[in-house]
Amino acid sequence: MERILFNIPEIAPSEFCKNSYFLSFESLIKYIGYDLNYEFLLGTSLHAFRTNIYPDLSLSSMDSFTGFNTAEYLLNVLGMKWETRMGAEDEEGAPLTVMKIVDSINRGLPVIAIHLDYTENWGLITGYGENVSNFYGLFFNQETKGSKIVTSWPFIAVILNETAVEKTKKEIVSKALENLGYVSTPGMVNGYYNGKLGIEYIIENKLYDKEESRVRTIFKDIRDNRKVAVSYLEKYGNETGISHLSDLIKLYKEEAGIDMENEKTEEICRKFLKIEEKLLDKM
Repeated sequence: MERILFNIPEIAPSEFCKNSYFLSFESLIKYIGYDLNYEFLLGTSLHAFRTNIYPDLSLSSMDSFTGFNTAEYLLNVLGMKWETRMGAEDEEGAPLTVMKIVDSINRGLPVIAIHLDYTENWGLITGYGENVSNFYGLFFNQETKGSKIVTSWPFIAVILNETAVEKTKKEIVSKALENLGYVSTPGMVNGYYNGKLGIEYIIENKLYDKEESRVRTIFKDIRDNRKVAVSYLEKYGNETGISHLSDLIKLYKEEAGIDMENEKTEEICRKFLKIEEKLLDKM
């Protein structure tokens, strides 16, 4: 028997809201019935504040599941229970992954997954075909509305088991920002440079010349995220008692205002580094 979940909000990016994981999660959580938007989710996950860079400058640096895992941090802060399934289609655990996805659909819950259409974007698995011969899904920025056939194996799938969010927004934000200093602290997190360490690595190795395109892409993503960070702190920061709030907002505004279109790449890196160093003093 075929089953498809309907009336799920589309996964639609906008100018500064382009992270496919959090757009997918926004679609899912609104389908469940919670009024939590992209800005709130990106801020609460700390993704809006994260500086995460892989040594080879892979664009995976922008993904929520790399470095400090902002995707699972968000679920934890919200108080949800979940299971993350990872692996290739030909691995031993694949049949169990299929079974758990089908179970989630039967419970009325779409599954957040990556690589549904041979891209590294996240989307939602929204159904399955006759005899589970295929999955259906909503893709990131798809051209037509409604669920489409999933064309490639979802090698990461996030399956929600308990979806109750019992905390108030104030409680959620307060808990989330407890670790704000962590995402700015220089170090290695799961093989990725965290905080200013990655920027120093780029500058020391002159990667702003050797890998200019990737460097600009990564920093444009960080810049866009900081725009969300500013809005998040302005809306919710006063409720948490976070110290140096006005200073933090000012510094994140500086990062959000860096001219990615006209500045030279080296200068962009140096500006980000200078601001990240100032942020450390306020954490």
